[in-house]
Amino acid sequence: MQFADPTVTIGYDVDQAEAERERWRVFDDAARNRYMIGGAYLPFPGGHVRDNGDRTCAYVPLN
Repeated sequence: MQFADPTVTIGYDVDQAEAERERWRVFDDAARNRYMIGGAYLPFPGGHVRDNGDRTCAYVPLN
């Protein structure tokens, strides 16, 4: 997940502009609603997304 710079896209994104918009939409929703998130490459037991307010986000672990 591109927490530090959600604007980064890769060649596998068929529509890079849409990928960036969708990433921001999901991160914004997760940050505003404090959804607990987890993933294969994120520390157990999960955490939250924080919007840093400067066009970057951060993963905040629960522990």
